[in-house]
Amino acid sequence: MKILIITWNFPPKTGGIENVMYNIWDQLRKRNDVFVIAPHANSENIEEPGVFRPRFPQLLWFMLFSIFKGARIILREKPDVLFASSALMCPATVVLARLFHRRVVTQIYGLDVIYRNIFYQLMVRCSLRRNDNVIAISEMSRNEAVARGTSSGKTVIIHPGTDTKTFYMDKDKDEIKRKHGLDGRKVILSVCRMAKRKGIAEFIRNSLPDIVGMVPEAIYLVVGENPSESLAHRDNVMQDIENAIQETGLNNHVLLLGKVEFSTLIEIYNLSDIFVLPVIPIEGDMEGFGVVFIEANAAGVPCVATKTGGITDAIEDGRSGILVEPNDYRALTGKIALLLKDSELRGNMGEYARQRARNSFDWGIVGIQHEGLLKRILKS
Repeated sequence: MKILIITWNFPPKTGGIENVMYNIWDQLRKRNDVFVIAPHANSENIEEPGVFRPRFPQLLWFMLFSIFKGARIILREKPDVLFASSALMCPATVVLARLFHRRVVTQIYGLDVIYRNIFYQLMVRCSLRRNDNVIAISEMSRNEAVARGTSSGKTVIIHPGTDTKTFYMDKDKDEIKRKHGLDGRKVILSVCRMAKRKGIAEFIRNSLPDIVGMVPEAIYLVVGENPSESLAHRDNVMQDIENAIQETGLNNHVLLLGKVEFSTLIEIYNLSDIFVLPVIPIEGDMEGFGVVFIEANAAGVPCVATKTGGITDAIEDGRSGILVEPNDYRALTGKIALLLKDSELRGNMGEYARQRARNSFDWGIVGIQHEGLLKRILKS
C-alpha cells in the first residue's frame, strides 16, 4: 500500500499530541510505502526518505506547496490513499484526492474542527464530508465532526497512542526523586501546552493551598510553555500562573520547569505520584483527548482530571484515574489528597493504568488500527 501524508505538525518522535502524525507515519512505513509533506522543522530538521519539507513558515504558502508537491508525488509514485493530518490540512488533501481520484482520510482532534472562524468552518464542513473516512481521536471529537455534517458511518474513533516501553522506568521512585532534589516530597505533575483551558492557574489558586494544608510535603511540578505556534492560543498563560503562585504564597510548593528534554520528561513522569490536568470549559476550545494521561499511565502514575472533552476516553474513572466535574475544586482537592495519602490505592491504580496503557494504547497497537482502516477503505 502506498500512502501520501500531508501534515502541519511533524516534529521528532517524542511525546504529546503534536507527535501523533509522526508516530502514525513511523508505524505505517514498516509495511507500506509512505510519503510525507511537512513543514521544515526549525529546531531539528529530520532527513528521512520520502519526507519533503519546504521552508515555508506561513500556513497558506505551505498549503499551496502541498497541492503542487502532492500532485507531483501522485503522478510519480501513484499512492493509493491520501492522509490529512488534521481538519486544517483536509481542504488541500481533498483537492488532490478529487483531482487524481484517490481515496482520502483525515485525522481530527478537536480544536481543529471547532475553531471559530466563519471561513474556516465553511472549509472544514465542505472538506470533511468528502472524505472516505474521518478518524477521530475521541468520542467528543467524533461528535463535533458529525455535528458539522460528516457521515457518522464514515467517522471512526482511533485513540492516539504512546511508546509505553519508553515512558516506563523500572527504577525506584524515591531514587529518581533524590536525583532531582525531591526526596521526601509527594509530587503532583502537570504536563501540557499552557493554553487557558488547561486550568493550571485556577488549580493553584483554588485547590493547591488546601492540598498543601492536608499534605505539607506536596509539591506541584508544571512542565510546558506558552504555545508559540498555535493558531488559536495567544494568551500569556504563564504570567497568570506566576501571579497565582505569588498570590497563594506557594513558591516552595510549585516548580515551573518550562520545556524539558525528552529524557528528563520521562524521569519526571516516573518520579511523580499523581498526574493532574484540571481542564476547564472554555468557549470555542476543547480538550480532544489528552495523550499526556496515557504517557503518565505508561509510567505507572494514576491521573486526576475533569470530565470535559475527550478526557473521558483517556481515563477509566476509578481504575486508571479519577474524574471530577469541571470547576469542582472541592472534589478535585479531596481526590488528590486521598491519593497522596493512600499509597496502596495509588499503587494499585498506577499498576492498572500501566497495564491498560500497554494493552490498549501502545503505538504498535494503534498503528495496526490505522493500517487496518486504510486497507478496508481500499477494499470497499
